[in-house]
Amino acid sequence: MDSPLEFGAGQRWMAPVGGGMGRGRWCRRWWRDNASEAVGDRAVEVKCDADTYEVRLKVNDFAPDELAVKVKGGELVVEGEQSELPTTHGVSSRQFTRRFALPPGVEEDTLESQLTEDGFLVVSGKMKSSTPDRTIDISAKKS
Repeated sequence: MDSPLEFGAGQRWMAPVGGGMGRGRWCRRWWRDNASEAVGDRAVEVKCDADTYEVRLKVNDFAPDELAVKVKGGELVVEGEQSELPTTHGVSSRQFTRRFALPPGVEEDTLESQLTEDGFLVVSGKMKSSTPDRTIDISAKKS
């Protein structure tokens, strides 16, 4: 079952409520605290469900060699830097750093990034699969 969450400008997102080992509830709480920012046409989106963690950032003004994606201390860090851009009044530079707390269960070694044709940097990774429920037999101890 999904539960709608609000994030800026009346946008809604469906987040899982169930899930193995309470992950769905945790993702819902995490999502509430780290909700997407609706800036223009959604400059930042974060998705977290039982199988996948994904961050989408609009970076259409940056080239791949001007971007860096790192994992540091349980955070996903995305940095962009452009230096010495010519303008009508001289030269300017710009940079940004975005940090996202990684939810528990993200397999950090599966994180990968891709720059889309429409100017979004997509960083995604897998969530650890939960152990299926099982019954444990009880044996009697003989003395």
